[in-house]
Amino acid sequence: MSFDEIIDRYKDAIFRMVYMHIGDFHKAEDITQEIFIKIFKNLSKFRGDSSIFTWIYKITINTISTYAKRSRTMADMLSVDYMEDLPDDDWDEEKLIEGLQNSSVISLIQRLPDKYKEVLILYYYQDLKVEDICSIINEPQGTIKSKLHRGRNMLKDMLLKEGVSNG
Repeated sequence: MSFDEIIDRYKDAIFRMVYMHIGDFHKAEDITQEIFIKIFKNLSKFRGDSSIFTWIYKITINTISTYAKRSRTMADMLSVDYMEDLPDDDWDEEKLIEGLQNSSVISLIQRLPDKYKEVLILYYYQDLKVEDICSIINEPQGTIKSKLHRGRNMLKDMLLKEGVSNG
């Protein structure tokens, strides 16, 4: 696959992933560009041990992690757009998934610890299967499932604490 084909195929998905982690459009553009520079520089080193898709996502996750380590204050700048009370027993996974499109929920996801945030974003926003996430993050299926479960529970607790719902 040529570099131009890689850009055409993956630019939107990579930008979306970066934006979900970072929450700033312009910084996400810069980081996405940095990712493609890394891909370009290392494309000749791609051995084919995994799919090109997995390799690109690993570069993406690593670049996002590096940026996040340099900029831990991002969570302090995020705010909740609106609040609404919802009893704890009204929550189920379907409502959580529906709420994932809400900008308030996105802000809360960005405040999760990286290990949960990245799994939730890959699963719900990139529509990746657990097996694909295992390849990207290089962790066993049980670990990924556990992180999904814990991440959803943490997000649920944050949503209830903040009083955010999807209406």
